Amino acid sequence: LDCVISDAASLEADRAVAGDVACLPSSSGLLAYDAAAMTIDFDAFGGSPAAENGFVTFGAVGDASRITPDTARVFSQVLRAVPGAYLMFGYVDTICPSVVQRLRELFSHFGMLSRIAFQTPVDDRPANQQFHANVDIVLDSFPVNGVFETCESLRAGVPVVTLAGNRRAGCMGASILQAAGKVEWIADSEEAFVKTAAALAAMPDELAGLRKTLGRAVADSPLCDLRAFTAGLEGVYEQIVRDRKLR
Repeated sequence: LDCVISDAASLEADRAVAGDVACLPSSSGLLAYDAAAMTIDFDAFGGSPAAENGFVTFGAVGDASRITPDTARVFSQVLRAVPGAYLMFGYVDTICPSVVQRLRELFSHFGMLSRIAFQTPVDDRPANQQFHANVDIVLDSFPVNGVFETCESLRAGVPVVTLAGNRRAGCMGASILQAAGKVEWIADSEEAFVKTAAALAAMPDELAGLRKTLGRAVADSPLCDLRAFTAGLEGVYEQIVRDRKLR
């Protein structure tokens, strides 16, 4: 291994585990998302679920392998900080009974069993679009973050709160949000994660506005600038070649 390609969000974490291997930051982040990959009519997408329901619905990807006891504990703290809020697991076509049972056991331990729900597809729309239509705020998993799911949530107009970790897998959410221009949704501690999620939940008018504006803003952000991402990556490759020639 000659080098690790990093970015501003992952550089410190990468250096901590890379040892003598050089960590080279790319100016354009760790990934780029093709905004055209998600086709959605934002004007017909609907209003804020919170406005329609009278309570905030947080969302999380229904992959039990990414919901650890610590994740459930912090997600439960978010629910406790936002009275009346629910947490919906979804983004997938079906959640198998064993996964439902495990998640129910985890949240029961923290007294939040009655505050979690599971997405049940009810029409012909893809599961991801149904999920985004019914949640106000997505809580990113940790210590392993979401990647494509986070990009798609932002593109759908749904804010995502992430907890920056100390390993590459836990820095992806921060990398994505930095590129999307939403650093205010990056938390550096569990306490900050809870406060950030609760603060968003306390602003229903802003949540409603984001459903109309966030997706287009993300499409115009560096996160979706495929040319700039390629140029940044090529710049790192050129540096690697130059460094090898100097040895």
